[in-house]
Amino acid sequence: FVLCHGFMGSAIDMSKIKTILCLSHPHAEFLCSEINEDLTEGSILEMGLKLAQEVNFMIKSEFF
Repeated sequence: FVLCHGFMGSAIDMSKIKTILCLSHPHAEFLCSEINEDLTEGSILEMGLKLAQEVNFMIKSEFF
């Protein structure tokens, strides 16, 4: 699961959702995105690209 906060949010905002999802999906992998925390007012395109890079980094570090 990739959990991404909204405007003016942070990864901590996703912790309750992650906890609930962990109960029903105990073997799942989770990423609470942190990459755009300092720039939530940025371009959607730029933030999307940075999120994709963060997801790719997690996948590479977990499975390779």
